[in-house]
Amino acid sequence: MPASRGSTIIPGETLLGAALKLIAERKLSSVLVGESLADAGQVGIVTERDIMRILAERGAEAFALPIGSFASRPLASVPEDALIYRAIGRMANRNIRHLAAVGSDDAVVG
Repeated sequence: MPASRGSTIIPGETLLGAALKLIAERKLSSVLVGESLADAGQVGIVTERDIMRILAERGAEAFALPIGSFASRPLASVPEDALIYRAIGRMANRNIRHLAAVGSDDAVVG
C-alpha cells in the first residue's frame, strides 16, 4: 500500500476487513481510496468513524464488501502551500476531521 507523507492509499476493491486490519496495524485514522494519488478528483477517503458506522448498520457482512463503496467523495482538500488556518477553517465549515493537501498538479501530497 503506497504512502505519501503520511497518507495511505488502497484500491477500492480492497475488502473492508482487510482495510480495517491495515488501519489497525499502521495505527491510522483514515485511508485514501483509489488507484493513484496523482488525481485528487479520483480519490476518496474512509475514516475509522466511517467504518464504525458501516459495521453498526450492516454487521459482520460488511467485512466482505469493497471499501470503495463506502468512500466519501469528493475528497476535501486545500493546496499544499495553504496556511494552516485555511485548512482548519475548511474542516470546521464542513464538520470533518480529515483533509488532503493537494499539489499544483492536482496530486494528493499529504
